[in-house]
Amino acid sequence: MKELIRKVKFHDKNWKLWNIKAEITYRNWYPEFTMSWDSGQCQDSIEPLWEYQEELLSVWQEYHLNGMNAGTKKQDAILKKRTNEKWNDLPSDFDKTIEALCSNIEQEDAENYPVKITEDMKNESFILVKAEELWIWVNKLLAMCINCDVSTSWLSYIDKWYKDNIFYIEWNEYLVCTDKEADKECADEIKESAWAFNPDFIIDHSKALDHDDWSYDILKAIQEKCEWWNAAVIRLIDDFDEFVEDAITADWRWHFLNRRNWDEDEVKVNGENFYLYKQC
Repeated sequence: MKELIRKVKFHDKNWKLWNIKAEITYRNWYPEFTMSWDSGQCQDSIEPLWEYQEELLSVWQEYHLNGMNAGTKKQDAILKKRTNEKWNDLPSDFDKTIEALCSNIEQEDAENYPVKITEDMKNESFILVKAEELWIWVNKLLAMCINCDVSTSWLSYIDKWYKDNIFYIEWNEYLVCTDKEADKECADEIKESAWAFNPDFIIDHSKALDHDDWSYDILKAIQEKCEWWNAAVIRLIDDFDEFVEDAITADWRWHFLNRRNWDEDEVKVNGENFYLYKQC
């Protein structure tokens, strides 16, 4: 039997990715078998999805640290059934068994692990059902999935928030819009936060104000009341549409819509552009 270091990655029943290392060494002058995860022993945490994963766990339980005099409780129970064998006895072709088992697990995982969602899936039944559940267009759903690298197994974790166009995607919150919807969301956000704008910017859009001490004192008094006096600022603005347009030109939409990393993700799906803004 030769020495062996074999790593294998696979997804379990909960689609959690495991990176397992199996070794056969002669460091103690006999063939010793060990298996471990990145953080140590984890075989009790893995919920096998396929047949070969179950076989791997059985081997792990039975032969891990086979050279120890006192095994685990499970090993002790097995040892009682193997009265003519010692812990340091491994089957003569054990290295080939581990190699073949890991190869089968990799093939099993490659054939069954969910694929990333693409725009070509627009007519798939699972996409249509999810879009109907969320009350959104199919292309908008696909835009979320493509931007966030959502696989078919994670589709069920996308949920809608109480506010239109905001969705939970893999435990992150996103505002997802068409170009027109993003402009409206941005205008609404600017309207709600008009009180917080730079005084000079407000004065530039108000005939009632000027760049003098009186106007600055008025705005300072209003801004100290924060959003409670937001309506007063809006009334001072002559053309609010122009105010919004100039604000977006100066700071871009993501400044008002992305609450996490001040960025705008653009995704084109089947000829239609969508824009995503991380909320938290």
